[in-house]
Amino acid sequence: MHSDFTAFLSILSTLCKALLGNTLTTDAKGKGTQALGTVHKEKEDDMNTDDRDFLLDILNYDMKSIFTNLGFNVEGGEFAYVCNEKTEPQTLLNIMQGMQQMGLPLDDDWLYEQFGIEKPKDYDCQKQLKEERHNAVQQALEQSSNAVQTLLEQHPDKPRTTSQRQHQRPAERFFCIAPTAGADTDF
Repeated sequence: MHSDFTAFLSILSTLCKALLGNTLTTDAKGKGTQALGTVHKEKEDDMNTDDRDFLLDILNYDMKSIFTNLGFNVEGGEFAYVCNEKTEPQTLLNIMQGMQQMGLPLDDDWLYEQFGIEKPKDYDCQKQLKEERHNAVQQALEQSSNAVQTLLEQHPDKPRTTSQRQHQRPAERFFCIAPTAGADTDF
């Protein structure tokens, strides 16, 4: 009995491979590589596209007269297949990070849809809190920078600490090490 079942599974596996036209997407024996699996997956996708096109041809051309005879108004109508091209999540994430680095805005609703994540019910409240925190940090940094600049202007001769020197302008830091006496210009 056990050998009959094993033989049946073997025949079923062979049929699946024959129908799908590949082995690495239907058989997980630990053989092959990811690259080979990707090639086989592409082949399977091509076959699925061919099958969809074949069915669309039947529906749009051969079945049109049958639908008309059944009382359906088919003038101007056409069957179509909506193909959702899915990008790997890591690839999509890399693309989005590149867009952000270029300063391109991203639609939050689109992001939630792409990653299949439900948008929080209090989304608007969370977004507003985030914006308020960002503005508060920006304002605090600006006030701190202004305070340091004011201190530097009030006490130009006072020795500066390391943290104060870091806030000096880059050109000022460079030229402060130049000799105070003029360079010898006699040639």
